[in-house]
Amino acid sequence: MDVDELIEEIEEPIEIEVFTSEPPCEGCKELTKLSREIAKIFGEKVILIELPGEKGMEKWEEYELTCAPAVVIGEVVRIMGVCPSKETFITAIAESAGLA
Repeated sequence: MDVDELIEEIEEPIEIEVFTSEPPCEGCKELTKLSREIAKIFGEKVILIELPGEKGMEKWEEYELTCAPAVVIGEVVRIMGVCPSKETFITAIAESAGLA
C-alpha cells in the first residue's frame, strides 16, 4: 500500500508522541525533523505531540521508555533508541492503524 492509499484508509486521527532528549542528540534532531515531515504528509490524519526532555517525563515513565529518541504511536512504543527511516516510520503508522 502506498502512502496516499494509507492516508485515505486511516479513519480516525492517529496520535504520534515523539520523545527526545534535551539537549537533543543527533538522532533526536533527525527524528524531530522526520516526524514533522511525516505530520505534513499525513495532515489531519495524525496528531503530532513532541515531548522533549522533562516535558515528556511522566509519559516516558508510563511507557517505560529506556532511551531516546522514541516514538509512541497510538499508545504503543514503536521505535526506541534510533531515528527510523521514513519508510519504517510510515510502516509503524500503518501497523498502528491495522493496515499493514
